[in-house]
Amino acid sequence: MQSLERLGPFFPGGRIGFLLVHGLAGTPAEMKILGKRLNRYGFTVLCPQLAGHCASEEELITTCWSDWSRSVEDAFDALSQHMDAVFVGGLSAGAVLSLRHAQRYPGRARGLALYSTTLRYDGWTIPKLSFLLPLILKTPYFGKRYRFEEAFRVGRLAAEASAAEAGVGSPGAGASSRRCRAGTLRRRALRPRPARR
Repeated sequence: MQSLERLGPFFPGGRIGFLLVHGLAGTPAEMKILGKRLNRYGFTVLCPQLAGHCASEEELITTCWSDWSRSVEDAFDALSQHMDAVFVGGLSAGAVLSLRHAQRYPGRARGLALYSTTLRYDGWTIPKLSFLLPLILKTPYFGKRYRFEEAFRVGRLAAEASAAEAGVGSPGAGASSRRCRAGTLRRRALRPRPARR
């Protein structure tokens, strides 16, 4: 389990694990409070650091969603080697990356715990002047200072996950997502299972 500590905050516990993924431009510290709470209930928790995060803005800009997705896959593989079952969850973009992982590898994650997930833009949260964003990004100061390409890519990932939940796209992914009930885990799923004999 020493190798798990190098991936981010790690809280050893029982044979059921939680992989908690932080949001875009965030840090694993965002998930520590939830991780400690789950650990008090006997779960093993890993809060991995996504590629390019916890460093400079330049390093973050050199990464993209596929690098972050690979970070989630690597952390899941490392954690699942030591666990009987692993739940995957995340905050914001971390929740979308968790959905993507569950869609790409159906049946590997026992369930999902998703917080502040953007599955679609519903309109009321979008500012009325948002149509000016492309123009603002082309001005000399703002165009060099702010980068929104990754936000749009994460939005596309959310759309793919939403399509999977509706049963569109890869076969079997929709049924798996519906069983997970994106957003919460049922109490019975949180209860540790009896030890194997």
